[in-house]
Amino acid sequence: MTIFFASGYPFLNIFWTILIFFALVIWMVIMVLIDVFRAVTTTSQAGPRPPG
Repeated sequence: MTIFFASGYPFLNIFWTILIFFALVIWMVIMVLIDVFRAVTTTSQAGPRPPG
């Protein structure tokens, strides 16, 4: 008895599902990196720390 798990789900649908999933993951990583590097604490606007 042979069972085909994705016999009702064509290859192109699997391909598009994986493509959209990884596109969303990459988009979220880019958004997090932009948010981290745009933070005020990571920029040099405050200048150097005073001694002491």
